Amino acid sequence: MKENLEIKDSKTIELLCDPFTIDILNTLELNPLKKEEIAENLNESLSLISEYVDKMVAGNLLVKTDKGFKLTAKSFTADGSLNLSSVRNAKNNMSGFINHLENNIRDQIENLADLKIINPEKTKTYTDQQLVGYSPLYLSDDEIEELHNLLQSFIKEKSKEERINNPEYKKCRFYHFFYPEVELEE
Repeated sequence: MKENLEIKDSKTIELLCDPFTIDILNTLELNPLKKEEIAENLNESLSLISEYVDKMVAGNLLVKTDKGFKLTAKSFTADGSLNLSSVRNAKNNMSGFINHLENNIRDQIENLADLKIINPEKTKTYTDQQLVGYSPLYLSDDEIEELHNLLQSFIKEKSKEERINNPEYKKCRFYHFFYPEVELEE
């Protein structure tokens, strides 16, 4: 399995930004599963899962093994995701990606509310570790590349196999969307 798969073609970028694709990727994070098992885990129809899994295999996001389907990489990035397709497709891609982020945050809030009833002290640990932010940066082309490389290196280091089942580490979600702002000249 690769550390990171950089996706360049617009069809696979569109697929990666689909919230349902992200759900399937999350389901296959630890173990390969057959289509039936994926459908059961996501409580979805087998025909829908089959359609998505086939597209994901064609887009090199998944590979079929004897034990089922598994991820081709630990993480995926879509470089140039805004300029590889039409404006409408780019908007749809970003809407799908942001929609999945929003749904995950909503689920997190509900889980925290449930945890607060069960274990209030543990709830504080999770809420203190959440981070939401916005940061305008002024970077040269070289610095943009440097930041990209730093993030990829950090993600690679922190997603090593020995961390997955180690209780010392918490699974965290890191959605990232980085872009140089377009300035139109008048």
